[in-house]
Amino acid sequence: PEKRPKFTSPVILFTGLPSDKNQKLTQMLKRMKCSLTSDVREATHLVTCKIVRTVKFLAAMSQCPYIVTPSWVEESSSRKHLLDEMNYLLDDKENEASLGFTVKESLARARVAKVFQGVELFLTAHIQPGPKDMRVIVECGGGTVLSEEQAVTRANQPPETRANFYVVSCSADQSFAQQFALRSVTIYTAEFILSAVLCQRVDYHTNKLFSTERPAPASAAT
Repeated sequence: PEKRPKFTSPVILFTGLPSDKNQKLTQMLKRMKCSLTSDVREATHLVTCKIVRTVKFLAAMSQCPYIVTPSWVEESSSRKHLLDEMNYLLDDKENEASLGFTVKESLARARVAKVFQGVELFLTAHIQPGPKDMRVIVECGGGTVLSEEQAVTRANQPPETRANFYVVSCSADQSFAQQFALRSVTIYTAEFILSAVLCQRVDYHTNKLFSTERPAPASAAT
């Protein structure tokens, strides 16, 4: 049987819920003495109705062992104890089909290994979500976000010593990002990060901002 994490005190986060539903679920959880948070980095459970590309949801794919529907809270409240989360995992077939992943499979991958473990990224100023939010998504996925100074130092090192260093940029920052491309650093769009956390698998071959090619590191094969 699959090994599942257990929590003596779950920490619960909401995203993508109407405010009245949010308030109702909050009261139920408080009656059950559960902790709530607005910081995804503290959360063990995300409660949502559907797949939404909010920062909370994207970070939770790597951070939270459970992404469940409001029914988990409602039925737990009526039974006066927390029920088995596996019966209430988010099942959003329409969005899963269009985005090419399943929540259940991605959460299982996240329990095995962090999606960005060992990866160093520099985020340019005008990516969306912005660098501050994107840092949370990357760090929840086990990656390291470098400062501009650190990134320039990395780019000036021999390519074989920086196999897992990449830049994430956008068309608005293209001229700035070009300095990295000229040093054979692969530049990706923000979709590189967003798709990776949804699928919990990094695709090094698509979502490149420039056509400059650099082979993916051998360790990146998944």
